[in-house]
Amino acid sequence: TRPPASQRGHRVLTPTDASTKPLGQAVMAPRRASARRWVARLLGASIALLLGLALALGALVWWVLSHEDGLQAAAARVPGLLVVGTRGKLHGGPFQAQKLTWQQGDLRLVADDVAWTDLRWRVRPHPTVWLALTIEGLTAQRVELQMGPARTNPQPPASLRLPASVHLQQARIDVLQINQLPAVRDVQTNLHLGAEAGSTHRIESLAFTVQKIRATATGTVMADAPMAVSLRAVAQSVEGAAPPWQAQARV
Repeated sequence: TRPPASQRGHRVLTPTDASTKPLGQAVMAPRRASARRWVARLLGASIALLLGLALALGALVWWVLSHEDGLQAAAARVPGLLVVGTRGKLHGGPFQAQKLTWQQGDLRLVADDVAWTDLRWRVRPHPTVWLALTIEGLTAQRVELQMGPARTNPQPPASLRLPASVHLQQARIDVLQINQLPAVRDVQTNLHLGAEAGSTHRIESLAFTVQKIRATATGTVMADAPMAVSLRAVAQSVEGAAPPWQAQARV
């Protein structure tokens, strides 16, 4: 006779009462492993895009604040950047832009209906940080990121420090499209690049939905070598999906 599953090295899943696991009953291990892989890939891509969007906005704001010839003229001087249909000012109060496009090599970023409720800045908050930006209520109806093929044998950066600090508070993207991956919807985040005098990039909160998965994450990336990463992600089935499930990952 064959030994029981527990002695053959297989994990035995047992039903769990809803009162002890509010998100529903356990499901088969392959489904959970597949969900974790999906979440890891999409989480990485979403974080990369949010970092890129924050840096593009930070570069635009930095350029405008350091030139007196206005938003359109300043944007025209940023290589690959085009801003269309602007309303409001960058130095405080609400701002809107019908479309923001930025292209650099094989990387192309397009954001439709970009807006925020307020923007604040501080000049030289720290000797290594030239400008600190805080953007409240950043929204975008749709953001598309097209990236070329990955480079062979890429060289890791020596440092992740930035000349500016960018703090996104209550940011939201309705639809996020990255290459040909499934569309990511209802992206909500609080993100702080260059926190703690530039030494830390902090994901204070991140949530998004893709297909029938809702994922949330928090974490930090240290800017200096060895650039340690601390990340916690939780994925679960959307409401109404059957059977309900949940998966967690820590890095």
